[in-house]
Amino acid sequence: MTLADHTRRPLPMADHVRGKRSAVTCELKCANACLGPECNTSANEDFRSIASAVFSRRALFGLGAAAAVALAVGVGRDTPVSSPGAIGVGGAGVASGKPGTAGLSFGPIASVPADVDALTVPDGFTWKPIIRWGDPLFSRTPAFNLAAQTPQAQAEQFGYNSDYLDIVADPSGKTGVLVNNHEYVNPNIMFPATTDAAELRRRGDIYKAAQGMSVVDISRRKVGQPWSYVVDGRRNRRITVETVFELTGPAAGTELVKTAADPEGRWVHGTLGNCSGGTTPWGTILSGEENFNGYFAWAADTR
Repeated sequence: MTLADHTRRPLPMADHVRGKRSAVTCELKCANACLGPECNTSANEDFRSIASAVFSRRALFGLGAAAAVALAVGVGRDTPVSSPGAIGVGGAGVASGKPGTAGLSFGPIASVPADVDALTVPDGFTWKPIIRWGDPLFSRTPAFNLAAQTPQAQAEQFGYNSDYLDIVADPSGKTGVLVNNHEYVNPNIMFPATTDAAELRRRGDIYKAAQGMSVVDISRRKVGQPWSYVVDGRRNRRITVETVFELTGPAAGTELVKTAADPEGRWVHGTLGNCSGGTTPWGTILSGEENFNGYFAWAADTR
């Protein structure tokens, strides 16, 4: 299915999607599994039953849960957590009260209809993209051309999709580095449909180059102004499925990391499926990577 196909026939989940999930997402991520029969045919509880029980237990803690949520959303210090205007039992209410002295102060946005595909920000705020899929990181890199993508160009362009993203500002506040996870690609809307084996192999190399991470220098005129990315920034780099990492930690050289490709256990080849992440106090980015055995993390130095 190509992007054009979506305009020619209704998406099966179009009448079933609730909230901000797109029917296109349902098509590409799980092939509209919600429309199929119940997949749990065992006697085990399904996730909905387990989650419902957990939330019911949380409600028993009452104000304990309310206090935790109140701290997370920043209820004003002059508003008691247990007051009618604060967070309700189990976090079901709406925060109110005077704004705190720290952080942003802004009015809430109105409810946005589920069929509106737009980024909505509060009154008085604006937004602009910093960098997009295919934007070149270096002056030698070809400009993005949707109809003429290549693995070589994509390996030096900003990757596809965004999962974890953080901006680590330098002390001046006017320069910094943007780090972004590219967890996966959506082949069906990156290219038109084809059955040509050679073309599919070529596209596979582009998929590999489009995933991983991007590290990009950014700058702005003064604090509070929008960021722009810097072509040829000294910290610009792409981390892809083909990137080779040297192991330097306590596991390096042990049997746990020795493979047929590296019997010494000193090198790791590539990164894929990065899901979420975090930024350490000393400026490195921890990226969680999914695999069949769970999750593991690696660090990218942003200096």
